[in-house]
Amino acid sequence: MTRPPFRAIIVGGGPVGLTAAHALSKAGIDFVLLERRLAVVEDVGASLVVMPSTSRVFSQLGILDRFRAIGAAVERLFATTLEGKKLYEIDPFLFMAANHGDTPRVCHRAFLLRILFEGLDQSARSRILTNKEIVDISLDDAGVDVHCADGTHYKGVIAIGADGANSYVREVMRGQALKSTPAAAINPANPFLAEFRVLFFTFPPPSSLKTGIAYESHGQGASTQLVSRGDRAWLFVYEPLPEPTRGRVSYTHDDVVACAQRWGHLTVGGNLKVGDLFKLRYHGSMVNVEEGHVEHWSWNRFVLVGDSVRKLSPPTGMGYNNGVQDVVALTNELRHIVFPPADNRASSDGDEEEESKGEEPGPTVETLSGAFRRYETVRQEGSKNDMWASGIYLRQGVWHSRLYWLADRYILPWLPVGPLSWAFARMLSANLRSAQVLDFVEGEEPFKGSMPWVHPMARPSDA
Repeated sequence: MTRPPFRAIIVGGGPVGLTAAHALSKAGIDFVLLERRLAVVEDVGASLVVMPSTSRVFSQLGILDRFRAIGAAVERLFATTLEGKKLYEIDPFLFMAANHGDTPRVCHRAFLLRILFEGLDQSARSRILTNKEIVDISLDDAGVDVHCADGTHYKGVIAIGADGANSYVREVMRGQALKSTPAAAINPANPFLAEFRVLFFTFPPPSSLKTGIAYESHGQGASTQLVSRGDRAWLFVYEPLPEPTRGRVSYTHDDVVACAQRWGHLTVGGNLKVGDLFKLRYHGSMVNVEEGHVEHWSWNRFVLVGDSVRKLSPPTGMGYNNGVQDVVALTNELRHIVFPPADNRASSDGDEEEESKGEEPGPTVETLSGAFRRYETVRQEGSKNDMWASGIYLRQGVWHSRLYWLADRYILPWLPVGPLSWAFARMLSANLRSAQVLDFVEGEEPFKGSMPWVHPMARPSDA
């Protein structure tokens, strides 16, 4: 008999879930991805920021050139007060390019989804299933069984929760753990706290907006971010909630319009008004800005990645990048147990070689738990650092305390541009240079700078 196949069930077909499909396919690991929406690619949502660390992974997945065609480099940060008075203009991302070989790049979320989906081969695409609302996940000695509302079910060895901040996989993991051990240490039912909300919309940019500049306006009780890639622009307006909440909140179209009217007078991009740009919108929405970091990333055959693990405030753009790092670190660990070093049955391009003969059991829960713990250990420090930095950045923009107001209004504008830009870039570089890559994919380093990557690309001589 041949060894039973190792299959991962990915729940969630957003950017992180599709990245997981790419990584597992590259590793030669079977998967099925279940997405509740009717289509993977929908023109909703806002922008995503892709850091150089993620672009490195894109090069391993074979989609870097296609991404760079839609991603606009961000090189400068221009900050004003809410009334349009200049605070500071700095170039931290040029220092980042010198350090790491590239700048952050911004793209439309839907465009990235399309590139991720179309970048998969036909076999992998056939395993991405839509209109699959999950209603239950059961466990047995062999693995997981994921049940959908349409009556179908899918068996696998593990379930990967890439289904966002309100993760159903995390909820089921919690319930199964408490059912097994009522006193089990497990995540709370609502682990993330929201103290702010954000209005966001996309629109055709006026000619006065320059590509490559991140425009921000800061002030008491609100802040904005505006970035353009030439043919499309994105605007975010942040405001504190009346009361912090851990509950789920949905906003209506009327709520979105009311928020835009409330802050329509704010100056953005030098001399533009939020209200005028809102009238040009393709579409827009409003959500609570949830923040937090769960303590338990896995249990039994469940493992979490992306926003199901931690929820970062959006201003630093590090959410998706952290999800990619989760996927990379987890895939490296899974490949080590599915294809041990002495068991060379998968090549680096994802093609499985002939399976060995003889009955071999799949990995035990203990083996999986060890892999999950190693994955979490690799990711914990960088994940928490980014969560801290994102929270600070959001609160600085809305002058959330007298200290934030003093620093943003008077101290930062007083500092020389060069040292301030360098310090800003240096803060980001500590995490970036330690980013993981798929350790089984051989290739040339696509980005080189003055700061060598801690984890270089695998070279043929390393095999």
